[in-house]
Amino acid sequence: MVKYKKWLAKNKFDFTNKTALIVGGTGTIGVKTIEYLLYLNADVIIAARNLKKANNIKDKLLSQFPNANISILELDVSSKKSIDKFLLNINNYPKIDIFINNAGVYHLNSTLSVDGYEIHFATNALGNYYISNKIVNNLNDSASMVIVGSIAYKYVNVDLNDVEGIKIASKFKKYANTKRILTANVCKLKRKYSNYNINLVHPGICATELFQKANSNILLKLAYPFMKLIFISPAKAALSLIAGIEMKTKINEWIGPRVFSVWGYPKKSKLHKRVINEKFENNLEFIMEDMLNF
Repeated sequence: MVKYKKWLAKNKFDFTNKTALIVGGTGTIGVKTIEYLLYLNADVIIAARNLKKANNIKDKLLSQFPNANISILELDVSSKKSIDKFLLNINNYPKIDIFINNAGVYHLNSTLSVDGYEIHFATNALGNYYISNKIVNNLNDSASMVIVGSIAYKYVNVDLNDVEGIKIASKFKKYANTKRILTANVCKLKRKYSNYNINLVHPGICATELFQKANSNILLKLAYPFMKLIFISPAKAALSLIAGIEMKTKINEWIGPRVFSVWGYPKKSKLHKRVINEKFENNLEFIMEDMLNF
């Protein structure tokens, strides 16, 4: 983290007396994001499905930041029941100044969530939509919302008759389908909650443990160490999430690495113009609210 302190200082980030909630904080980029939040003096709430892993991370972080205020709450974003329980528990905490949703799954076998939805869709799209719309009740008036997307959104068109992507054979395209939906969801959030600073961010192409665990192909596993040399590091990738807290974007913009959306420090760039479609956003909202029984 030392090499990025100058960038943080140059951009005058300071989260003293602010409470940050991070969903998906136990992954590679999530942990680096928490390190930055703590370095910048935020109190941090980690929402995690794996409590044992979250507590191990907390212990390591406290050895690095002994005066840090870190809390852990259980949350499985693919489960509506789990989200509802989490929302009750978060009421016992201070209002949130920074909400970061970094939760996501990638390249899994096409299993179903506990609610009966395709697992990529349930986690990356439906659960993200639900918690992002519900957490506004726990946000301060000037809060920031940062939601992590992916450049994969560019490579699919969503079939509104198959939003879960059941008919999609490719694991990558199943994932891309959810990120296309997520991108539209964030555009809708920006329209609905213009009083908050809501940003879609992408960390670039980063060799994380999510990629390594998701791929059973031995060649891909062997390629992992080389990916770490070629692509952006988790420490630099996490800077996009931090930038999303303070930067301001228009509805057709997002934040990510400046060089081909793959390498470098974060900057604002344009989303593909076909994504900005209010009718499509409204149709998605209707479908997902029906699934969630709003």
